[in-house]
Amino acid sequence: MTLTSCSNKVDLNGEWKIISVGSEKVMETEAPPTLSFDAATGRFHGYTGVNIVNGDYVQKGRKLTLNGLGATMMAGPEEDMALERKILDTYSQVQSTKLSDDGELHLLNAEKATVMILKRR
Repeated sequence: MTLTSCSNKVDLNGEWKIISVGSEKVMETEAPPTLSFDAATGRFHGYTGVNIVNGDYVQKGRKLTLNGLGATMMAGPEEDMALERKILDTYSQVQSTKLSDDGELHLLNAEKATVMILKRR
């Protein structure tokens, strides 16, 4: 897989479906986990498969910071809650982005390793 140049800013605006967290693929479901960005307000909104999350984001070139994470506190099936925990933990690791040639958004940690992959909805 070839990734685009690191100097190009990725257009995050809109809704993205989370397709993997770490090395774990997210199962196809009727209401998949998502992450949406609103460039006009600098806010993000997401669904973990159980709860809704919101916060602010700052994007400078390829750098991305997710701030002020807030989430609803609903309970769900154990496996859904485990996935939710991985998603929430991953948000705090995100430091930059890359867009692959096939349009997948890679969220990267400080070591430039992919921690989450999303696909535009």
